[in-house]
Amino acid sequence: ALSMIIYTSGTTGAAKSALNTHGSLNAHTRALVCDTISLSETHRELLTLPLTHSYAILTTLLVPLLAGA
Repeated sequence: ALSMIIYTSGTTGAAKSALNTHGSLNAHTRALVCDTISLSETHRELLTLPLTHSYAILTTLLVPLLAGA
């Protein structure tokens, strides 16, 4: 199911949209938690990007939530 539509600014060409599914976000989030980042419930997260930025949503919201941080 569709979970997010990301729009590019068109910096290198025409502006476009990309469709992300729940499965895609879940797979990327789980890959970061399991393979890359070691977080636990004692960790805290500092958000430096706006939540309108797709990378911020993934790394500072979804990954810590999934890891229990």
